[in-house]
Amino acid sequence: MDLIEKCVTIPSIDCIHSTPIVSFRSTPIVMYLIPTGQVERMVEQAYEQYLFDECSKQTNYKSGLEKQARKEKDPEKQKLQARRAAEFELTRCVELDDLFPGRRSGRNKNQRYRAY
Repeated sequence: MDLIEKCVTIPSIDCIHSTPIVSFRSTPIVMYLIPTGQVERMVEQAYEQYLFDECSKQTNYKSGLEKQARKEKDPEKQKLQARRAAEFELTRCVELDDLFPGRRSGRNKNQRYRAY
């Protein structure tokens, strides 16, 4: 069993490299194995972007709740909605700040995350 066959059938740390593996089917497919560190960076970046997007959604939702509270004419309902908006936690924003402090977003490298 040569190295390529071994890497295809039994993936291990030794097999994680960037040389192509060619499949010998009727239509050949070339696959590249990605170095482990690069995979970890890709996963980290994807999760950071996910947290950023969810944080933005939560921030927009909270500002919508605050806007609804300001528009409410009934003072009792206004207090209730204002309290609901104030108690809404931005969990993804907190997680983003904990895991990636001071990191920039994936969309615009010159702009920091929005304040929440």
